[in-house]
Amino acid sequence: MNSNIRATGPLLALIALASAIGTQACSDSIDSARPNVDGGADMTDAQSVQDASISADSSSVDAGTIVWGDAAAPDSAAATDATVGDGGAQDASPNDGGPLDGATRDTGSPSDGALADAAATTFGNAIWAGTDFGSAGTEITVVGVSRTGNAATLAGRLSIASSDVVLSSSNGRAFALVRDKGIVKVLGVSRPWMVARDVVLTPDAGAYADNPYDVAFVPSANTAYVARYADNGLAVFNPATGVVGTSVDLSPEMAASDPDGLVDVAQLLADTPSGKVFALLQRIDQFDYSGACLAAKPLIVAVDPASGQLTGVVTGTQSHIELQGANPQQMVLSPQTRKLYVVSVGCTAGDASTTFSRRGIEEVDLATGNVRWLVQEDGSERLGALLSWNGHEGYARQGNMWFPWSATNSTLGSPSSAFAAIAPMMVAPGSLVNLATPSTGDGGTTWSVEFTAPSVVRTAVFGSPWLNVNPDPTYGVGGVFVSDLSNPPVASVRAPAFSPAALRRHAPSAR
Repeated sequence: MNSNIRATGPLLALIALASAIGTQACSDSIDSARPNVDGGADMTDAQSVQDASISADSSSVDAGTIVWGDAAAPDSAAATDATVGDGGAQDASPNDGGPLDGATRDTGSPSDGALADAAATTFGNAIWAGTDFGSAGTEITVVGVSRTGNAATLAGRLSIASSDVVLSSSNGRAFALVRDKGIVKVLGVSRPWMVARDVVLTPDAGAYADNPYDVAFVPSANTAYVARYADNGLAVFNPATGVVGTSVDLSPEMAASDPDGLVDVAQLLADTPSGKVFALLQRIDQFDYSGACLAAKPLIVAVDPASGQLTGVVTGTQSHIELQGANPQQMVLSPQTRKLYVVSVGCTAGDASTTFSRRGIEEVDLATGNVRWLVQEDGSERLGALLSWNGHEGYARQGNMWFPWSATNSTLGSPSSAFAAIAPMMVAPGSLVNLATPSTGDGGTTWSVEFTAPSVVRTAVFGSPWLNVNPDPTYGVGGVFVSDLSNPPVASVRAPAFSPAALRRHAPSAR
């Protein structure tokens, strides 16, 4: 949900399945009746589309494609549920207070307070992507979350014919990265369930020739940078036009002792105060499933958008910051303290070893370049993700549990059972939305969207957001949160699916 492990039988089968699915052609659909185009924030309301609306009680799906917000006919037959009171998305009467009427219904204005327009009444969009690694590919679903977090409404869905898609968000923009095809899909600003444009990083390249992992968007330069996990460089493009520019060369940071010859850029972070883009370089052997420690240490490097070149992270002379951990997975930045927090999986002595070292959370002071361990862990449970609202406190995932962490504590807190471990994301300090698969009582499972706050424990606020896919809850789900506020949460669990080359980094048994 993105993740070096020993390849067991089930894992090899999953890798083989993902590889086979990776040969599918890459195409998108919202619904056959509607074009999959989003011009960005200035789209007309007639283009606003919701795919298979959820009923008022969120327990069933009302068949058909709902089109609403047509300025000429805001409650036309195409947008109206045929039978009043049958559990459909709305009643036949316009503005009668139904789920898509009144204050939450799009009445024609691009910024009229309607959910579909990323309105003032909406706190932001929780965007999840899910796959079962089958022929259905990946489904992206967008759920609008209220400012209190205790109400949610389906905004729309998007299907992509690939089972290896990861979501990324940066400075209010969301992107879907088709890793096996080397394509970045720029999602619409106000309608992120629609694709503004496709950006092909390397035309006519083979599968996983680029393996895009993350995107950092710099609004002042209207430039997006793409982490290419299979290449020692960052792709650069203009999200407004899709034009690909000159890539940023990261090969000077390659370690001679690194067997795979790659810097393994895993994450990017656009930092507005400094004007830089920080890149997290794992410098691991991508093809060593034992997770053996290497002499090369991970690095944080910085890119100057003005020159398109590497620059000093702290000063003009400090080319990079060397970390102490191994196989870092994620970094978050605290705007208040100007410190980065980096979580690392760690490494072992070799294939037969189950003892980990260099595992934990590090603190990086961007004012001085100093690095210190905040939390060190040597247990068998994998430490690999951080959730944070402000960049210096939140939750850390270890194994399948979530533990409170803070920049003021050298240990993790007690495990939290307050929210499910399926693609949670912070929507306010201490408050989260997540997916859950509660038992149906007959041995099966169903999906729901839950809200958790300090005084609210795991409250279901929405039914299943999925229509065409029943995702693998362990490996196949992840998401990002895009807020309409100026201070969005700084970290959420991103990766929903796993490329064959990256599966080992994200499985629960991974190092």
